[in-house]
Amino acid sequence: MNIISKLSLLSVLCGLVTCNAESQLEINSFNTEQDRHAAIVSGYVITDQNDLLSVPEEFIHIHTLSHHLLEQHWLQNPNFIGDVTELKRLFRETQLPEAASFIATLEATKKRYLNNLDNVNAIANSMQREIDKDLDCYNLTIDKLQYKIQLLETPEETYQAKIQELENEIKLHSQHYSQLSKSLHQSLQQTLEKHALNTQLIHELKFNYEKQPHAICRQFKGMSELVSTIQNNCVYINRDQLLSAFPTDLKSDAEKIIDAYAPDIWQTMTRLNGYFDTSTNRQYFKNNLKRQLAKARQALREKKYIDEKQSTLLLQKFRQQLAQAEQKRNDTIDVGYLDQHFRIDTSSKAFVRLMENAQSPTEPFSEVYSASDIKQNFTDAYAKKLLMEYPAELYFTVSSNGLFSIPKQTSAQQLVFNFANNKKFLTYNVAKQSNLPHVIRSDSEHVELSSHSLLDELNTQLQKYWSSMAIASTAY
Repeated sequence: MNIISKLSLLSVLCGLVTCNAESQLEINSFNTEQDRHAAIVSGYVITDQNDLLSVPEEFIHIHTLSHHLLEQHWLQNPNFIGDVTELKRLFRETQLPEAASFIATLEATKKRYLNNLDNVNAIANSMQREIDKDLDCYNLTIDKLQYKIQLLETPEETYQAKIQELENEIKLHSQHYSQLSKSLHQSLQQTLEKHALNTQLIHELKFNYEKQPHAICRQFKGMSELVSTIQNNCVYINRDQLLSAFPTDLKSDAEKIIDAYAPDIWQTMTRLNGYFDTSTNRQYFKNNLKRQLAKARQALREKKYIDEKQSTLLLQKFRQQLAQAEQKRNDTIDVGYLDQHFRIDTSSKAFVRLMENAQSPTEPFSEVYSASDIKQNFTDAYAKKLLMEYPAELYFTVSSNGLFSIPKQTSAQQLVFNFANNKKFLTYNVAKQSNLPHVIRSDSEHVELSSHSLLDELNTQLQKYWSSMAIASTAY
């Protein structure tokens, strides 16, 4: 080897020594009674992205969602089932046996909630029938008076402009509806032909509808499936029928197509001409564009025959009659149970009070969540999980002589040393101004020795966070 090669090798070696220069922990200075010949000191590097001594996001998410589920009345949480499902997923993903009791009680919570909905639905429908009887009489009078007032107040030119606007809007919606329906059919047909050419779809997209609060929709209605992305009332589609023509390996693709088109088709259809339920002969979404156009044309015809000289007197008279009719309606009907459309609102304070004696579906979960022994077992296991699953690239060991290398030194903010044998740990804030080897003694700056184990520290922090969330949570 020539002199130049030797110098190059020496340079490389010196570079490696500099980059991997070991720091030292003077164990004896901490009076920890450590056995210097036993490798019992573990080290953890804390960075911006990974902080062993902070409560992890997963744990925070679990308890934020638990707090939300328990503090809010089950009738006033529109995403109750979604919250329960998400919590079960979070507990499962901890992969801890100690999470089993939470998962089991969340499943019991879900079942009890669905059972409660049957009772809520029956009560709400019964109340709505009674209210509708009273409303029908009052609303018929109110609607007629409102129509007369509007007719007197609106100039002919306004009706003419409205008719033109509605005609244009109907044209656009009709084209959009046709395009959506055609695209859905073509997309499903093309997917189906991946299985076999010239195979035809068996069924077309159909809807079912129930005018009741979305929070108490049943998951299934016959063979139709609830479209969960439509939050107004309960809208169902014949998903099973549509998918029946597809082989198993293509069903997922077909479902994505249905999910992409069904909500838009429903919204466009109901906006254009409403929805007519053939099973009950009832028309829903009566204020659709085509109905508005028919009413505007009728109003324009009637407007031409109004005596303008009598308009002022008639307008005053109709306004007085309307105020009297509305006051009588509101005095007769308890509006505390109703929304702005005079439908039973199961999330209203009045309805919640009505159901206050019903057993809360969150009770099983609340009891487990607040049980001190279960909490202790879970946080113990979770603290061990944090130590075991801390990123390997941020973990190091200290030799019997106290020597160690700091991984990720440029991003290291703090070092944590765990003295496993005597159940103590110390923290050291890394000096950012220097990348030279560190010598850490008991009298070094930014060093703090604990009086308990690292595992106890982690457990205590988890317990404190849990308790802070549980204090404000009440089972509803």
